[in-house]
Formats: sequence, C-alpha cells, structure tokens
Amino acid sequence: MISGAAGAATLKQALRERGVPEKVLRIASTGDYTASCAMLHDAIRDETFTHLAHEGQAVLDDSVAVSDMKRRGTSGAWGWEATIPDGDETPLEAVSLAVWGAKTTRRKPGQKQRAVIRR
Repeated sequence: MISGAAGAATLKQALRERGVPEKVLRIASTGDYTASCAMLHDAIRDETFTHLAHEGQAVLDDSVAVSDMKRRGTSGAWGWEATIPDGDETPLEAVSLAVWGAKTTRRKPGQKQRAVIRR
C-alpha cells in the first residue's frame, strides 16, 4: 500500500524496477485512506487492535499523541491531522493503511508467496 499523491507513482515505479510484482503494489485512493482511518479508529474503540507500547514504538506513540480527526470534504469522511505545528500524523496514517490493507486484500495467510527484490 502506497499512500499519497505526491511521489506515489515514482515510488511505485522504483519498486517495480527492483522486481516487486505489480499485483502487490497499490496506491491508496482518498477513499482508501479515509476508510483506513475509520477502520483503525473503530478497531481501537472496539478493543480488537493491540499496540505493544513497550516494544519501542515511540515514533508511533508520539504520532498518536498529537493526531486528531479532521473532516475531509462534505461526506463525513475524515483523516488524521497533527494538532501541533511540529506534530507528525504520518506514522499513524501508515498504521491505518497497513491495517486496512491487511483486512481488505484477498491474500491467503497460509499460502506461501515469494518476492524478489533486486538491489
């Protein structure tokens, strides 16, 4: 899952050039992004998401501490936004998209898969 319009196509192309298969690369749309934020929020609220704070994830902890919901458009959708000038919502966005990608893809957890990344 690749987030953001700025640079997303360039990153996708660079990954393709390194041998990452096209079928595993997806650029998140605005709808994907807002759905991912809502999905993570709901999972935390419903206590179906576990974050191991003692595992050294200070960057994520800091991001959660300074992020809040911000409405996007008129549909009621929202995304994360830092509430202080030096705050960074991107770690929280990354986790949101990772959870969304894991829960919405058609992957088969028991199936062996191979990926080749050329350096």
